[in-house]
Amino acid sequence: MENSGSGANTGRKSGACSAIEIRLDKNLFYLACRHHVHEIAVGDVFKHCFGALSGPEIGLFRRFHDYWSRIDKSQFQAAVGDDFGTEVLTKLTNLKEEVINFAKQILFSSHQPRDDYRELLHLTIIFLGDTPPRGVRIMAPGAMHRARWMSKLLYCVKIWLLRAQFRLTACEETAVRDMSLFGCLLYTKAWTLCSKPAAAANNDLSLLKVAKNYEAIN
Repeated sequence: MENSGSGANTGRKSGACSAIEIRLDKNLFYLACRHHVHEIAVGDVFKHCFGALSGPEIGLFRRFHDYWSRIDKSQFQAAVGDDFGTEVLTKLTNLKEEVINFAKQILFSSHQPRDDYRELLHLTIIFLGDTPPRGVRIMAPGAMHRARWMSKLLYCVKIWLLRAQFRLTACEETAVRDMSLFGCLLYTKAWTLCSKPAAAANNDLSLLKVAKNYEAIN
């Protein structure tokens, strides 16, 4: 059975899972929600890039949200253009092409259950220097509560694409770049595939392998 891992579900004495096992008089196979597992991973990367944050909102994202109307969305820059970003994508050309082809295939062949999942695939293609199947369109930034992990990644990629028109400190620029590179190169594919429990072991191993290789660069 799939669960989110909260105490209310998995508590050994009074959790819902234990109660169901007692009612059915049999042991159940516990399978943690794949999305929750992957949220932890990207949340830790964000914390590493930006440091510990307090309060419900992230100041950088609020500034970008409020500045949005003054930005020309057609004047964007992909990851190449920054020395480090260029270095990373040059060294990982095969991975970059693999992710671009994967994202295009998913957008062509399947319906994404949520708009933000589809937007992540769309932005990943743009960030890596290619054009999505339906052309380039950068949507207005949405909810920014720091508990919403997907918004963190979407905000970072948008900020990086439009960084020439938006003032960033040196620390902010590095954090946004590193988060965007991790998200687009390593995370988008793993996240898109993680909802399939039968493929969980292979998907997790693939993410760990590519992350280990990436460690030599960042």
